[in-house]
Amino acid sequence: MIWGLYPQGLAWNRESGVLNTFNNSCAYELVNVDARKEALLREADPRKTEELISDWEIDYGLPDECTPLAATLEGRRGALLAKIRARGEMTPEWYLRLAQDLGYDVDLEEWRPFVCAASQCGSTDMTGNENVRYVWSFRIFGTNQEYFVTGTSACGDPLGSWRDAAEFICRVNKLRPSHTKVFFFYEEARA
Repeated sequence: MIWGLYPQGLAWNRESGVLNTFNNSCAYELVNVDARKEALLREADPRKTEELISDWEIDYGLPDECTPLAATLEGRRGALLAKIRARGEMTPEWYLRLAQDLGYDVDLEEWRPFVCAASQCGSTDMTGNENVRYVWSFRIFGTNQEYFVTGTSACGDPLGSWRDAAEFICRVNKLRPSHTKVFFFYEEARA
């Protein structure tokens, strides 16, 4: 490409000489600039960021009271994605997606009162007054486990880490509708 910018003629020897060495060094730097451009495009996606993860975290206020700084790059990306998506909805599916983004396996149950002629014998409907409609619960299966993954983990990341769902519980309590009550139950990991 660089040689194409020069005029044609005997004075512009393309086979050897100082000009050829100069053009090769310029070409090397152009290749580096192109590679950095590709890296910058990759860094613009928070799911793939490596070099700019700290800048992304600053932009979204991480770490915060709910999200300590994760030990691995993959954990930091997961926390960042959860924070980005935290501007979302108030549907059960959204809370389940939040748990998945943070690496937790959970089930969500919305409580409802037992109603004669509408509820069935043996149903899991709660007994109590109408206020039980504003109660819901999560069953958290196991702990969040992060492992070193070649290609996505960074040099210096631990080979593995485990933590309970304190981050998930904090986020749900911050984002839940204020008139509701949420309970959390830990259970053994699913097989």
